[in-house]
Amino acid sequence: MLCTFITLFLTFGPSKVLAAPASPPQTSPADSSTVTTTKMVWQAPSYSLYTDGSPYLIQVDEENSFGSPYRNTYLSNTSYTPTLSYGLWYWRVKAKDSSGTWSDWSNVWSFTLAATLPSPTPTPSPSPSPTPSPIAASTPTQTFSVSNLPSSINSSDPYTITLQLANFTANTQYYLKGAFQKSGSSNYFGQTRVGDSWIKNNQTYSSQLPITTDSSGNWSGNLEVKVDPEDSGFTGSDSYIFKVARYSGTGSISWSSEQTVSLTDSSTSTSSLSSSTALETSGSPSPSPIPSASGDSSTKLQAVAQSADLHYSSFTLPTLSSNSATVAGIAVENTPEVKVKSSKIALIPTLFGVVLVAGSGVFLAFKHFSLAFFKKLP
Repeated sequence: MLCTFITLFLTFGPSKVLAAPASPPQTSPADSSTVTTTKMVWQAPSYSLYTDGSPYLIQVDEENSFGSPYRNTYLSNTSYTPTLSYGLWYWRVKAKDSSGTWSDWSNVWSFTLAATLPSPTPTPSPSPSPTPSPIAASTPTQTFSVSNLPSSINSSDPYTITLQLANFTANTQYYLKGAFQKSGSSNYFGQTRVGDSWIKNNQTYSSQLPITTDSSGNWSGNLEVKVDPEDSGFTGSDSYIFKVARYSGTGSISWSSEQTVSLTDSSTSTSSLSSSTALETSGSPSPSPIPSASGDSSTKLQAVAQSADLHYSSFTLPTLSSNSATVAGIAVENTPEVKVKSSKIALIPTLFGVVLVAGSGVFLAFKHFSLAFFKKLP
């Protein structure tokens, strides 16, 4: 009994858990057919569908890689009729089951949208062969080329490339944008300058750079583009694919040829430079030199030395050698000998003292003489 249970679990359990739901079967238009309507139809799968939203997702594009799908639409019904230009288109569809799990994509089918269906080839009649008509001139081949693309680009720097369109519809407006892509990825990224603004790759085609061909269907000029480092498609410094998209007025897209370019992540370079600068400036700062003192070495110092008892006729200041000493980094220059003359005013107190002493002597002598004289009198 246990063996039977294990066998049933291994047979049915994992497959129900791990296997993705089956993709919805496509119905029309038939693969590789030519049609005059854009209606695409598929069948509902046998399992229960998601009920909280649109359970179908359909993609329509001019390239079978669906790198940047022209239409990416969620639907609740099993048909879709978009507005498309004449030409070759690819489409695929997938469904979401009741548990919210998406199925794999269906097969990629293609169809050619034409104004009218081609007429069947008539059965040859036995009538005489008609006169051959002149061979019509072949339609010139359209060219869409890119030049001046640098081999290495910094992620923060814009750059200018040269574009040339030839043999397109005359006097017609188109829209251009630059796009980067990692090899093997379907995520396009980049920014294109339009006037004073930078337009991201995922914005609407009508917001990209508008141009108008001349009367011969030609146009040449410059396109300024740069990397969008905030986009998830940019994974750091590495090699990337670059090409330019051309949109028609109805949104139909075509691409220039691919070129490989090396992108450098500027944020990593800036971080390394900041770390290096921090290391260089983290050491002890060097002392700033103290500037030498400036002044007139011949400046004369004047001084007056005066006291109550001594009067100097002159005195000499000490002399320092400018080559032998510095004070706080300031050079000391030679100081010349300075002689100071005594002031004549300083002689007045001296003369007054001499007079006073002499006067006192005379007075005492006179007094002594007077006393002696009067004693001799009877």
